Amino acid sequence: MGRANALALLLSGVLFSCSSCENNSQKSVETKKAPESPQAERQTHKAEFSSPDYGVVSEVVAGALALAQRDKRQLIVYVGASWCEPCEYFAGALNAGSLPKEFDGWRFLKFDHDKDEARLEESGYGGEMIPRFVIPRQDGRGSERRFEGAVKGPEAVGYLTTRLRALVERTD
Repeated sequence: MGRANALALLLSGVLFSCSSCENNSQKSVETKKAPESPQAERQTHKAEFSSPDYGVVSEVVAGALALAQRDKRQLIVYVGASWCEPCEYFAGALNAGSLPKEFDGWRFLKFDHDKDEARLEESGYGGEMIPRFVIPRQDGRGSERRFEGAVKGPEAVGYLTTRLRALVERTD
C-alpha cells in the first residue's frame, strides 16, 4: 500500500471514528458554548471536525482533501489555540452542532497553532493571527484563499460564520 493510500486510510479513521475528534489529543480543551439566539433553530447541525497531531501537514491535508472530495464535502484547514477566545466559541458551536445548516457539508481539519506552528509554516499555513481558516490547494499546501483573526466574545461565532461563507464562495 502506497504512502498516500495509507495516509488516506488513517485519515478516514480519524475523520469518521468520533463525532468530536478533539478527544484525539492527549489533553482535553474546554470550549465556551455559543449562546443560543431566540431565533436559533432547535435542531442541531454537524460539520465534521478532526484534529490530527501527526505527519507532514501538506500530506495530511492532501489525504483529507481527497476524502472530502470523494464525499462531496468542502475541506477547510482551521488553525486555533487553547488560549484564543474566538477559537473557544467557534469550537464550542462546532461541537454543539449549532453552526448554520449549510456547514453540514463542510469538514474542518484543525491544527493547534502553538503545537504545530513550525509544520504549518512548512506547508504554507503560517500566518500572523488566529483563528486562521485556509482553503487548501490540491497538493495539500495552503492557498491564498484564507482569513485570519476574529472579534472576541459570543459575537465571534457569527463573525466567523459570515467570513467562512465568503471564503468558501471566493474563487480566486
